[in-house]
Amino acid sequence: LEGNNTQRLDLFPTLSWQRPVHFGRFTAKAGVRETAYLVHGDPAEASRIPNDYNHRDAAMGSLRLDARLERLFMGDEGDSYYSLRHTIEPTVKYIVNGATDQSRLPLFDSRIRDFSTTNLFAENQYVGADRINVGQSVAYGITTRLMGRRAKGEMQSEWANISLGQRWAPEGEREFQNNLPFSDLVSSLDLHLSPTWSATGALRYDPYKGVLRTSGTTVALKNSRKDTIKLGYHIQRPDSGEMTKDALLRSEINLVSHWKWTQRADYSLEYDNLKSWESGLLYEHDCWSLKLRGGRKLRADTNKHGGAWGGFLLTFRGIGEYGLDG
Repeated sequence: LEGNNTQRLDLFPTLSWQRPVHFGRFTAKAGVRETAYLVHGDPAEASRIPNDYNHRDAAMGSLRLDARLERLFMGDEGDSYYSLRHTIEPTVKYIVNGATDQSRLPLFDSRIRDFSTTNLFAENQYVGADRINVGQSVAYGITTRLMGRRAKGEMQSEWANISLGQRWAPEGEREFQNNLPFSDLVSSLDLHLSPTWSATGALRYDPYKGVLRTSGTTVALKNSRKDTIKLGYHIQRPDSGEMTKDALLRSEINLVSHWKWTQRADYSLEYDNLKSWESGLLYEHDCWSLKLRGGRKLRADTNKHGGAWGGFLLTFRGIGEYGLDG
């Protein structure tokens, strides 16, 4: 409970080779990883062996094939001109990772990713440097896009994007998919209905139990001043515990030059209460910003509020968005 003093060295040299093919692109990667720790004054949650030198050797490799099929639609109706581009983009990726025993290593900053289409093809399903998922897996998915422009001279933009995918891991560590051969099915939807209206959605479906694990939909309105209002609906069904249903509100209003008013609120539909809300003033200028904010939120283990809070966030974007909370 006295804390620890830890030094960590992580070396990860990787070779990448990419070759275009007539229907897409082929990519191969291979690398070795050495992670070493020197821990002193080690609490129980950091490592099982106090005051010791630990290290991990790992090798990671992947093969990825991206294909792209597309069709162009063009038209001219009177004074109006339109062009549409529709693509179908299947992807398959084979990943193999090997590592020495990781159970004796400290665990400071690693956790399993929340599985979604954004990390479907990630080579390591852990964030952070302390853990690597070991074994073989094949990730496969398909994306279809609709891109177009409504007038001559207008830049082509993406109107719709739909993705669907899954992972198959026949062996090794499969915590990220409940120790089953096949992961949940994940999908996402991104619609830009107009320069003003847009919508996003994502879901995660368990094919073994036939239940929807998570689902989220957000509709956004942005005016000519770039004021934004977002309304969302979110469902989550964890392995243990009851399903939660939340309604979400996010807004960002431009006041005067460099100043914005931001607000967010989460409302529980099953308990009919406000889970949390936050409001604040944001000042942005060049490479830095300052946000003064306050709000109220639930305690971690109850549906009753734990009280109000306030603080500030100072961010320097030029040095990796290093933030200070107070």
